[in-house]
Amino acid sequence: MVKATGQSHPASKLSKFSFLLSAGGVGDHASRVSYRRLGEGDCVEVWGEPYTIAFEIVQTPVHFPHHLNENEARFVERVDEVRLEKDNGHLVFVLTDCIANNKQHSACVRRIAFENFLKKEVVARLETIVPQAERALQAKTQHWTVRTMKSRWGSCRYERGKISITTDLATHRPIYLTLIAFHEVAHMHAHNHGVEFKALMDKNIPSWRQLQKDLDAQGMRMYLN
Repeated sequence: MVKATGQSHPASKLSKFSFLLSAGGVGDHASRVSYRRLGEGDCVEVWGEPYTIAFEIVQTPVHFPHHLNENEARFVERVDEVRLEKDNGHLVFVLTDCIANNKQHSACVRRIAFENFLKKEVVARLETIVPQAERALQAKTQHWTVRTMKSRWGSCRYERGKISITTDLATHRPIYLTLIAFHEVAHMHAHNHGVEFKALMDKNIPSWRQLQKDLDAQGMRMYLN
């Protein structure tokens, strides 16, 4: 298990905000860093790179349910598309005009859509990273999952051969996903953070201690503001 120890550290917020303001390609209209509001013009990071949120409004389907509560919004189709436009530094949310015109529902749908987008990003990379970790560590997982976690980067149920990784890692540099994946797979052999675990990590990711400190300092970005 890897707990995120720095998600509420004020300095983490400040350093992240300062970085985004000085980074190229963010756009002059970017108002602030926000992973909760996810408003048009807000900034977020995907794999450690800054992107400005933009909306693309499409026409509401004829049979679209116009009156949605928060739970119903979770099942809406055609409003959960999120795509990266690397050339212009935009993260584009595709919303129907019905949703876009309802601030409460729009915020709910954007949040769900962004979490789903991050999950897909992590899953796609883990399909390569987990087998690499298994070969390097000579360990085998039975099952791995990606889910939203507010206080842990990852977890391991070695007795079941199962590891879980947080979606939040898609907002950080890719090396941190590799770090956490190797960390959790290592627990298949070493069930705690003792000598055996440290030896496995030292052999495969020599800089893992500093990387872990840096990641903890950045904190869980989905829950910073």
